[in-house]
Amino acid sequence: MSNHMPAAAWRFVRLLLPILILSLSATASAIATVHHHSKHGARASKASASITDRLSSDRASIEVTSLPSGANQIHVAVMSDLAGHGLKYLTLASSQRHYTPPKATPVVDVLAMKSGASIGSWAGRRQTTPATEAPKVEAPKTEPPKTETPKTEPPKVETPKTEPPKEESPKVEPPTEESPKVEPPASRMIVGLDAGGWDWESAVRDFSGATKYVRSNYSNYNSDSQMALLQKYGVHLMPVFSEGGSIGGINQSVFASKVLTWFERYGRGGTFWAGKEDLGATTAEILNEPGNPYFWSDSTNRTGYASLIEAVHNALSVLPSPPTLLVSYDGGYEGDSYGRALVSADPHLLTLGLGWTVHPYGGHGSGSAQGNRARVTEAYADTKQPVYVTEVGWPTGVGLEATGDSLQWSEAQQAENMNSFFSWSDSLGYVRSVVYFNYADYAPNNYYGIVNSSGTVHKLSYSTLASASSKW
Repeated sequence: MSNHMPAAAWRFVRLLLPILILSLSATASAIATVHHHSKHGARASKASASITDRLSSDRASIEVTSLPSGANQIHVAVMSDLAGHGLKYLTLASSQRHYTPPKATPVVDVLAMKSGASIGSWAGRRQTTPATEAPKVEAPKTEPPKTETPKTEPPKVETPKTEPPKEESPKVEPPTEESPKVEPPASRMIVGLDAGGWDWESAVRDFSGATKYVRSNYSNYNSDSQMALLQKYGVHLMPVFSEGGSIGGINQSVFASKVLTWFERYGRGGTFWAGKEDLGATTAEILNEPGNPYFWSDSTNRTGYASLIEAVHNALSVLPSPPTLLVSYDGGYEGDSYGRALVSADPHLLTLGLGWTVHPYGGHGSGSAQGNRARVTEAYADTKQPVYVTEVGWPTGVGLEATGDSLQWSEAQQAENMNSFFSWSDSLGYVRSVVYFNYADYAPNNYYGIVNSSGTVHKLSYSTLASASSKW
């Protein structure tokens, strides 16, 4: 699970803001260089144009004391020590002035940003003292491997072999009536793409050639002009409602109202689509990787997450055609034990008609090329409800260090791995969508894209995705 941290943090940044890798300004390049060479360690005197911070009274967190004018984001660097080892990044909203780092990376530095561009300089590294509660990393208990659950299904397939054949020798009936029942679920599987913040016209035009279903944070398409852009190229949005920070700190009624307002305008049957072909969203993904401690300071707060889901479900019930709520089963971090604990905290969730999401990246073992397929099968075995793979991918940085989620692959292998996973998922019959992560490569070694970092060169996987999208 821990090997998931680096790439997970980067994925969070890609989900919330546009990343133009090869066209970074000289300022942004300088900042990246400073971090990667560990030269921003000393706490320099700060001009009023830079962010300032301090340690909290218990020294377990950092508190931002001032932000320069115009700043709307806080770029955070976390490290295992003051020398800069184990460096990882994430980005927070400017409203989140308090941040508690994971126990493994207690050194924190912050930088003010405005829509991806840096403002001023880094505040300087601060050494926090992990809170005594930190041991809550016990969540990933090794009980999960109860992969025995799926074994309860095979017997059901064998029963028809004993009785039906003997009593109904005209074996013509069962096949004709049952084969169609297996295919509809499979044919409904959608193949999509995580586009992150690539929300301008040239990007939309390009990725619409590979798929007509795109996952992105709702905030990237929260205006008529942006939605009209998707409509122009026939693209359906699979919105994610997530900002990071603290699950317990989310005002649930405000959050639920925000989701409802968005769907009243842009969801299926929404007012935006009046007189147009209705491409409105039919799913609402609630929080990205809620079990990931790099995104959420209270990642083990399943009760808070369950309560938020219930609040959103109740709010959307007033719609003529409410969307399917997509809820994380693997937490995006610790595996299916997260989902079991979530359902245990609120069994009522199983009555809401939810879809359960997993992020089955392959990791670094011998099965990396296949992806972590057990996360998919276990989610269904536990819930008997539709599964949505909202992130899975294989980077192509051959010669570079493996990411936290995967080994590196050639472009041909990436395409082959994708096609294999799509076909396997389709064969299960209960996977409703597989979203490939992601559209474009990004530094330092996250070359998961189907195009290069500037979005100008297609990899072989672009045509693989296009072919899969037309098939499923």
